[in-house]
Amino acid sequence: MAKRNKGKRNKQNRGYVQTTDSFDTNITDKLIIAIVILVIFALFYLLTVYITNNHTEKSDDKKESSTFNYSSIVIGRSFSMKDEDYVVLYYDDNDEETSSTYQNLISSYKNNASHYPIYYVNMGDAINKSKESETSNSGATNIDELAIAGPTLIHFSNGSIIEYVEGEEAITSYLS
Repeated sequence: MAKRNKGKRNKQNRGYVQTTDSFDTNITDKLIIAIVILVIFALFYLLTVYITNNHTEKSDDKKESSTFNYSSIVIGRSFSMKDEDYVVLYYDDNDEETSSTYQNLISSYKNNASHYPIYYVNMGDAINKSKESETSNSGATNIDELAIAGPTLIHFSNGSIIEYVEGEEAITSYLS
């Protein structure tokens, strides 16, 4: 009978040892999984920082190459800008030739020592097309009366039109 008790003890001890080994293995596995998860999060973080910095650098380059974009407004704001005196240029920015010409004119106008703030309205945008017309209205007193027929430059003072210039040659002359 002593032999049988000895065998039971060995089986019980072996079972206990196996439980201890599996317990150590579970902790090790959990530790490895936790480290892998932390490494993955760190990689995502670094990737996000890299993409964000790369995007910021590209957008800074765009700002330098197209300095006039901040002056774009929708046609509905033509009579209500915060400046006392300002100029608004209306043209189709989607036409590459026309767009390049007017962008250069805006840039050179801004380089003049004395100039009014200048804004432009892209008449190619759907929101602005409602004011396109076959005939213009140089006597408009509000946005509802405004009608634009081709490239136009309007000088506003205190929300009222004081000069109305139409055509590329006349606009070029005014902005030069």
